[in-house]
Amino acid sequence: MKKTFLFLVSITFLISCNNKEKYQGKWSYFYSNNIVNSTYDTPSHITIENDSIKFNYPYFDHGHKFPLRIKNKNLIFNNWNIHSNVIEDTLLLNHLNFHIPSFNDSLYSLWGEHKIRINLPQVQGIKFDSQFTNDYRIFLYFGKRIDNNKYSLLLNDSYGDYNDLPRFLYVGCGGEREESTPFVTTYLFFDKDSKMKEIEQIFTTMSRLKSQKLKLINDIKLKFNDSMGIHYNYESIIKTLHPFQVNEKYYGSIMNQPLPPPPPTSYSFFHDFKPQTKFILLKKDKIYFKNKIVNPVDLKNLIKPWIKENNILFSLYDLGSTYGSFLEMNAIINSAYEEVREAYSKIKFNKSLKKITREEMNEIKMKIRMYHIWSHSIPHYNSVIKQEKSFLGLKVNKKM
Repeated sequence: MKKTFLFLVSITFLISCNNKEKYQGKWSYFYSNNIVNSTYDTPSHITIENDSIKFNYPYFDHGHKFPLRIKNKNLIFNNWNIHSNVIEDTLLLNHLNFHIPSFNDSLYSLWGEHKIRINLPQVQGIKFDSQFTNDYRIFLYFGKRIDNNKYSLLLNDSYGDYNDLPRFLYVGCGGEREESTPFVTTYLFFDKDSKMKEIEQIFTTMSRLKSQKLKLINDIKLKFNDSMGIHYNYESIIKTLHPFQVNEKYYGSIMNQPLPPPPPTSYSFFHDFKPQTKFILLKKDKIYFKNKIVNPVDLKNLIKPWIKENNILFSLYDLGSTYGSFLEMNAIINSAYEEVREAYSKIKFNKSLKKITREEMNEIKMKIRMYHIWSHSIPHYNSVIKQEKSFLGLKVNKKM
């Protein structure tokens, strides 16, 4: 009896080992079978090694790794229990199919080695928008090249810089956007340690090209549900670039090219009232107000009264600060606007912002307007003020 029991245990152990063994390896996403997700929102590879599973983001070096248990064809990790199956060289995982490619496989070329590494900002304690948008999307990646460790844009699968953006963003001559893509959201995946000197060139180019709606990505979250399967969710803040306004000499110094044809005459956002202006400065990764350092945890309470009074808020940056500090500053400001609007919504409509109608939201936005100028550097702002004594129609003589 004892020998029979030991024999059954051994058989069970061997079957379990064989089941685990067939899952081992690097599996490449078979994108053509995917109906629900776009290739941008789905892992490019799954790597299963012993008791761990790792998911790779398609276009730059960014992975999610979890401890793994395999039981009755279920992959158990991250508090998820996902049914799976292995048929020959294909791993079936909910809605997604992965297979083990050969070096001659076209899929291997598509999901080859990463060309760029990006350490996302991952700012903590700030509320970010994470909603999925059905707008036409463009993805920009800026981080360190794998081959030489220098910062670079990755445009599709090629290295580039701001000079390559016009063609990449489907923009026609003279800075006019093609009519085929009127509702575009550009997703910015930028390394937290990249310098604002380089980011300024990108912002300036995009503003000139009228690429206005941006999602500044803070982090990537791996998600799972029955309807979409495994997919990525982007933790971000949404910003809008202001119309193009530069000093000609300054533009030439940062862009190494002549100033493009002038845009339509700039208009004032401020119409029939004379607002107060407030300036928050980011210098050497420190936030300043009136030449005094402001702790990030105190910034929100500092600016809330300005928001209630519809003051104009300039958040300018120096060129030596990092993108991570820049994103943190602007995320706090965005969060302050949202909290002020939330409080007003509860007073006016007795509802939270998540439950109001579109008409009610428009009324709130008209009452508490987001007068926030955020995408200009300190030297850029100073050069414009010196030349024109105004900024976007706002009469300002003060240099920073």
